[in-house]
Amino acid sequence: MSFDIFTQSNSNEDPLRAFVDPVKVKEITEKLCSKRKETEDALKNCSDSEKDSLALKLLEQQNDMRTFGVTEIDYQVYLAKNQPSTN
Repeated sequence: MSFDIFTQSNSNEDPLRAFVDPVKVKEITEKLCSKRKETEDALKNCSDSEKDSLALKLLEQQNDMRTFGVTEIDYQVYLAKNQPSTN
């Protein structure tokens, strides 16, 4: 009798996928994207003295997004869904 849990399901699936909470992933993605958007907006309207620190903060946020598996495509989708309406 084999106790190999990886052979009990499709071998192409990531075995850790079963432990991922999609709601939590969405919450984290939304939060990271929201913070990045705030920083990008602040960077557009900042003084020269604030520019360096905000640029560094933006790079750190992009790195955090990659760490959590949030891609640039995810961010662009977030922006498209959350852009202000022009009505």
